[in-house]
Amino acid sequence: MEKPLANSTNTIKQKKDTKVNTKIVALSIAHYPNRAGASYKGVNEHAVSTVWISTLKRILESYGVIVIQTPVGGLRKKVKFINDHDSDVAVEIHFNGSSNPKVSGTETLYCPGSVKGKKFAEIVHSNYVKEMHCRDRGIKEGWYRMDRPYIEDYPGDIDGDEKKDYFLQYTSCPALIPEPEFIAQQDNINDNMESACIGIALGIIEFLET
Repeated sequence: MEKPLANSTNTIKQKKDTKVNTKIVALSIAHYPNRAGASYKGVNEHAVSTVWISTLKRILESYGVIVIQTPVGGLRKKVKFINDHDSDVAVEIHFNGSSNPKVSGTETLYCPGSVKGKKFAEIVHSNYVKEMHCRDRGIKEGWYRMDRPYIEDYPGDIDGDEKKDYFLQYTSCPALIPEPEFIAQQDNINDNMESACIGIALGIIEFLET
């Protein structure tokens, strides 16, 4: 049976004349070549994110959305670019890492305490999680290294030293970090990229239309 990919595309194409055509969506690749993030058997997070961001950009632009892409580099450079361009939303795609190569699942991070960010996460996550065909890990507040307040996240964790994720905190617009899968799950990542990116695009447009 064919996936409902064409139906999703046709639905968006019918909305080309809506107000989303005046909105700016900023896309950002995870990490950068010298610090490439999670890796598994020679495949790293930055390289995989590059392909996913390129795919998402192509899909959004085919639907008539204005898309800008941050320069490759550090977080301060990326966030400044997003804010300088008066972006309406920002998305940076990451992939989780684990010492256990069997771990699998999809989650979406938003800025802790952000009402708009949480709503953005709920809409986008619900539109793409089903396309990944793995465990739904839900939406979560994005803390640096996922060190959450009032919770012992690891042995010796000291409460009070937590920091919000820089990308999520300092963008002036609602921002998300979708984490579609764990980096070790290469077959799932590759097989479901197109349909998941359509889901992310659907969610972005739905949020911009609210």
